[in-house]
Amino acid sequence: MIHVDLAETKPRKKADISLADKFEAVKLLEQKVPLLEIAKRFGCSQAQVSSVILLINCLVQWVLM
Repeated sequence: MIHVDLAETKPRKKADISLADKFEAVKLLEQKVPLLEIAKRFGCSQAQVSSVILLINCLVQWVLM
């Protein structure tokens, strides 16, 4: 069994992505670039890219109402 002392682990810092990069991520997704590739380009997680894209899509839908 592997023992990990949680007191010694450092929490991962969430990558800061600029607004321009967020829109670029959406453009890349529209071009069928995989989430993993987009995340690598911006130095963040797939979950963060997915959240950004979901938020932007919600904002676009709200504006179009």
